[in-house]
Amino acid sequence: MDGVSVRDFIGSTLRITIDNGAPLINVDASDSTEIDELVNCLRVVEGTLIAIDNDPNILLDEVVEHICNESTNQKTTRSLGLVSIPYQSIARIELSKREYELIKNSQRRTTLFAGLVGKK
Repeated sequence: MDGVSVRDFIGSTLRITIDNGAPLINVDASDSTEIDELVNCLRVVEGTLIAIDNDPNILLDEVVEHICNESTNQKTTRSLGLVSIPYQSIARIELSKREYELIKNSQRRTTLFAGLVGKK
């Protein structure tokens, strides 16, 4: 990925497709219960990447979940807030091309600046 590391994506908006039936854990919920499993559904969450732990679970904030029931073709959207997504439940991760270009350009400026700082 052109020298871009995972750390560079912190703060980016990600769109993650979740495997059918895989639970999300709503970190904002007071009882920390899992969200009900959904069968025959396409589940996509969008939110800001906050952290990735060693498991690696992905922690997103300001999450909105989009659900499409394939059997009834019913679509719903709900706000979840802070969510932990287990790595094994992730089917796909997407980032807009615009945001990726911003990350690459930011990294280039940082590298250029670092090279200039040591020079007199």
